[in-house]
Amino acid sequence: MLDRPAAGLVGLKWKETRKMFGKEATETMWITEAVENDYYQAHAESCGCHYISTLRVSDEGAGSRLTMSHESQPQTLVAKVVAAPMGMLFKGAMKKMIQQDLNDIKKVVESKQ
Repeated sequence: MLDRPAAGLVGLKWKETRKMFGKEATETMWITEAVENDYYQAHAESCGCHYISTLRVSDEGAGSRLTMSHESQPQTLVAKVVAAPMGMLFKGAMKKMIQQDLNDIKKVVESKQ
């Protein structure tokens, strides 16, 4: 954890390490938008791209549904040239990472009930 806001989630900043394609990468992420009991957006910048991850919670019957999405916005010429072909390679890996994140959150939440 790098920064904690006095109230709410906007401004929360942390470092996150993930393993992709056998290599570890550490990114600094921060929350720029949040609506309590609805969603938050976390941003990161790396390798000439701006990344936005959104986590949203919604009512579903007697329970809740947590959904996550990820968007990459290339910022530099190199990132723009590389983004299209690499995007297809990363799509499957991103789906797996997002699903693992959701499974990890589900496990923790359900263990506290």
